[in-house]
Amino acid sequence: MNHSFSVLPHSFVIAQLERDADLPNTVLTSPGFMSITRTDDELSIVCAEGAATGLARVDSGWRAIKVQVRSPLIRQVSWPPSLTPSRLQLSAFSR
Repeated sequence: MNHSFSVLPHSFVIAQLERDADLPNTVLTSPGFMSITRTDDELSIVCAEGAATGLARVDSGWRAIKVQVRSPLIRQVSWPPSLTPSRLQLSAFSR
């Protein structure tokens, strides 16, 4: 298995919204990495600092570490056609 690490060049924010909040267009149209997670309790958004304009509860100053894993095992898993990966990418956040 081959893997590599890189720190993404931008600073990120983590925003917490009400669970039934609409997704802000500024986040949806922003380029680069973003993560949107809705649970029973809240809507959490991780995005570039510039895309978080107007969001109320924001924790800023986060950096993302990208982990790329290349493995024959990943190619052997049965993936839906739209998600057939040649490599797996994970991101971790740190201040």
